[in-house]
Amino acid sequence: MTSVFKETSTWEEVPLYEDVPCLDPNAKYTTNYREGWHCENFHGFYHNPEGRLRHCCLKKGVFPCSFEDIERLNMEHREIREKLGDMVPSAVFVQTMVNNEGENEEGVLVIADPIDIKMDIFSESRRDEVISIFKTNEKAKEQAERFLEVSEVWEGGGKVIDLYGEENLVLLEGGKVAFVDSFDVFLDPQNPDHEEFISISRRNTQTLRDILIEAEKL
Repeated sequence: MTSVFKETSTWEEVPLYEDVPCLDPNAKYTTNYREGWHCENFHGFYHNPEGRLRHCCLKKGVFPCSFEDIERLNMEHREIREKLGDMVPSAVFVQTMVNNEGENEEGVLVIADPIDIKMDIFSESRRDEVISIFKTNEKAKEQAERFLEVSEVWEGGGKVIDLYGEENLVLLEGGKVAFVDSFDVFLDPQNPDHEEFISISRRNTQTLRDILIEAEKL
């Protein structure tokens, strides 16, 4: 399920190897940290010992993750990227030891293409702004329409795309739409534990339909 951001810190240098021991302890990471529903997000810059600077986005899962879980997560990511194209940032899920609450355990590290989020499409306070962008940005509107088409196909096949929480379907600074969920992106209507998540996801899907209808008006 999607990351539900609880807090955002200022940019600061962090010793990520303490959380993910496989990372180079001599490298420096200057990141903006966000604590999520299923992961901790580190979005920033990586300075390797040779002095090269790279933009990076790392997500550390906060739950135990088996090799089979990793395979499933990679398969789900390939599926949504195949259907949604460049709306889904490229990413790879790898199994490694991670530190969760002081204990090292087998977990997951996601290495993803970094993106610059402008706004959450479902933000009530910015709805008029989203509508305005879809009125003037044909590419973004087409991407949103494509997302709806694909989500309807998935639901017809018994899978509901996860739109629970914040910042899963977003507009980027460059004007594109992006789906940035990483973990458990599909919800199962047959699973009673998913009932609340599905209800909110379907409500957000309808909100997107309503936004696009508004964007068509003169």
